[in-house]
Amino acid sequence: MSKKRILIVGLNQLPHSYLSNMCKYLSDCFDVTIISPDEGIDTIENDLFSIVLLKASVNKYKHILAKKLYTLVRLFRIIDKFRKYAKMRDFDLVYIWDQTWAFAIKLIMGRKYKFVMQMFAQGVSANRVKNYMHDKQVKFNTFFFNHIFMGTERNMMYFRIPSHKVHITGVGVEKRCKANKSFNTMDLVYLGILTNRDVHKTISGFTRFFEEHKNDIQMSYHIIGTGSSEYVALLRQEMADIPKDVPIHYHGRLNDLEVMSVFEKCNIGVAFNKVTSYYKHNTSTKLHEYLLSGMPVIATGNDINKRIINDLNGVIIESSPEGFYHGLEIMYKHLDRYDSSQIALSDHRYSLDYVAYNKIIPAFNQILDKDRS
Repeated sequence: MSKKRILIVGLNQLPHSYLSNMCKYLSDCFDVTIISPDEGIDTIENDLFSIVLLKASVNKYKHILAKKLYTLVRLFRIIDKFRKYAKMRDFDLVYIWDQTWAFAIKLIMGRKYKFVMQMFAQGVSANRVKNYMHDKQVKFNTFFFNHIFMGTERNMMYFRIPSHKVHITGVGVEKRCKANKSFNTMDLVYLGILTNRDVHKTISGFTRFFEEHKNDIQMSYHIIGTGSSEYVALLRQEMADIPKDVPIHYHGRLNDLEVMSVFEKCNIGVAFNKVTSYYKHNTSTKLHEYLLSGMPVIATGNDINKRIINDLNGVIIESSPEGFYHGLEIMYKHLDRYDSSQIALSDHRYSLDYVAYNKIIPAFNQILDKDRS
């Protein structure tokens, strides 16, 4: 029996590592093709699914109105290329990896296919007006779809989406390394974006802890990721102001193999964020990457983290230098309570293979068995 054919479309270059990993599992049950504009990012090669990259022109206009108009024209040209590509092939379902222009993709591609819209999250900018406009645009898109994938039920409630449209697929991640950590050292890792996260505030907290305990236990702190120039500069300035013997390493952007190498060396994850209204309910996929790799986590106290972190897998802290320092003190005193394999096992429902086989693939099968919508 031939596999059903799924076309995944996105207005930014795909696949990133998460989608690529997810498609490895989807390809067990479906014939998967991903199509998106080519933005010059290295593609993750594989032989399990197809990747189509469309040539995309570069916006060379300097005037703001001209730039915005060109961006809009470019967007519709890309969507029309999606339509032409799909028209030449026989796809059963189009999975739209976008929550702001999904409606346009569906309208232009036509009524031939079943459609699924992927919803990510509410706006998380520090600018409330931007968040409001973003959320209104996402809400507008939901009116055009009968099937919407989202990670948590909270998104459904926040956007007031009828439950019959919603498929709660959960949040799944790939573990970065084997869960065989020992805890005779304290080697920290932060993985993620820097913008609006205030990671620079952890530097002085770690430095204080290092100065007090450098003769008691070996330690290090690795920061992986990039962000806006403002937040990268804040981090570099904090690092420039500390003594040179403090073992903090800023790696910037790393590829997956390089990230895995750092994770192999480390045994404590850092999930640090502002605890504000727009991050209060934010789910951190990195939190689960740490846990599935067998690391206890030092995590700021938003509502989601408080439900997951307990005395056996980490510590909840305030999002301040003092909070980070006190969290490290608590972890240091209780290193003997952490069991790497048990930490990973307790989080197995957040592994991508579990989510794919138990949530996403059954949802696709349910949609494909229904009338076209």
